[in-house]
Amino acid sequence: MQSITKTIILYLSKLSTFFIIFCHFLSKDTKVYKKEWE
Repeated sequence: MQSITKTIILYLSKLSTFFIIFCHFLSKDTKVYKKEWE
C-alpha cells in the first residue's frame, strides 16, 4: 500500500515538473498566448 502512494507521489511530481517547464517554454515562446490569457 505504501509503495503505491510513493509511486503516485513520484508520478505527480514528475508531471508537475514537466508542466512547469512546458508553461515556461510556452510563455517564453508565444506572446500571443500570453495576450489572450490576460
